[in-house]
Amino acid sequence: MGSSLYQNYQKHLESIVKAYDTAGSKYSTGIEDPDAYGIVARAESAIRKICDEDSPYTKHMNSILKNRLLITTMADQIVGVVRSLKGDLEDG
Repeated sequence: MGSSLYQNYQKHLESIVKAYDTAGSKYSTGIEDPDAYGIVARAESAIRKICDEDSPYTKHMNSILKNRLLITTMADQIVGVVRSLKGDLEDG
């Protein structure tokens, strides 16, 4: 993978993390359902684009999605996966 592709992936993942952080700060109760659905969709799309099916990131995401948790809980957990993936990309 070229370094510009890594940078694009990092920016994409960072935008998801920022959207999550912004959505969480809008309400005193944390992230709300409409924001959470969008964040989960964006995160799922990004992880599937960046990682193959055997990747730990994809496996963790699939596990989170299968658990049928509250959407806000899924968003919390999937953003954790996104943060880790972003960190690994930054580390090379």
